[in-house]
Amino acid sequence: MRYSLGAGIACLFLLWFHPFNGPTVYLVLATYLVILFFWRRKIYWLYLKHYFILTIIPIPVVLYLYLLSQADWVIQQWSAQNILPSPSIWMYVIGYGFILLLALGGLWISLKKPDNKRFFLVAWLVTSAMLLYIPLTFQRRMSEGLHIPLAILASLAIFHIVDQLNIKGNSLNIKKFGFIMFLFVFLPLSNIQILGQDIYLYQTKKTLPYYLYKEEVAAMHWLKQNIRQNEIIFSSYYMGNYIPAYSGRIVWIGHGPQTIDLPAKKIVNDWFWQSDEEADNKYTFLKSENIDYVFYGRKEREIGSYNPDNKNYLEKVFSNPEVMIYKVL
Repeated sequence: MRYSLGAGIACLFLLWFHPFNGPTVYLVLATYLVILFFWRRKIYWLYLKHYFILTIIPIPVVLYLYLLSQADWVIQQWSAQNILPSPSIWMYVIGYGFILLLALGGLWISLKKPDNKRFFLVAWLVTSAMLLYIPLTFQRRMSEGLHIPLAILASLAIFHIVDQLNIKGNSLNIKKFGFIMFLFVFLPLSNIQILGQDIYLYQTKKTLPYYLYKEEVAAMHWLKQNIRQNEIIFSSYYMGNYIPAYSGRIVWIGHGPQTIDLPAKKIVNDWFWQSDEEADNKYTFLKSENIDYVFYGRKEREIGSYNPDNKNYLEKVFSNPEVMIYKVL
């Protein structure tokens, strides 16, 4: 009972801040129970009781999140924009690589020599794989945790292969050496590809979002120390994704799903920075949106020719070699 109560409390906190994991937790366990009942040809009411305990404890959080999503227009818009579709199944195959291939071997072993623990791994893998394409907007989040059953099942396959090679004691033979080399060379391939890609992009493109200049970080720290929490900052879309993290202050445009009406705001943002014309219209825009400060750095300069220095409605309040911050008068 203490394990079920502890798991229920853990699920309460998990769903509180990351409800996307709910389908994985509860559908995996439900699938496992169904498989177990059919395999044993018996319904274990004790298991159902513990599953009920695990389910009922997080209900207050689920109810709260549901009511919040119905009552709060901002949360509704955020959810509508939080679209994370799964890529092609072949992208998952390439991404998991030989771990997936070995896991399929472990799946075959588990089905050939079943027990309760192995059936749980089968349920975890099969259910999580099906959730990757569930008709929800956050499909890609369903891959979180999928590597755990894959790795365990792959380990089963590895030990089975070792047994089949008839390796005894500490003897070192050519088969054992070849298998070890195979694991060292082929299992990390997808990781090496990702690291190599990141290094290449970092060395050749050297622009956001790979790193920030120290002057940009200093400017964002200045915002944290010198402006009020309810004041709004206007910047490029890219910098708007970083300013709240470093300053704790509000931006007009930033993180994708958390920026309401993002597509329309991107168009307006580009219009603002692209040229140094329509000064009156741009001032009207800043005032109508209650914007208090304009953040002007390298990303803003890259978008276009807008020059805040010659605008009589802006007052420079911060400056360093990379960034200038202006107050809207």
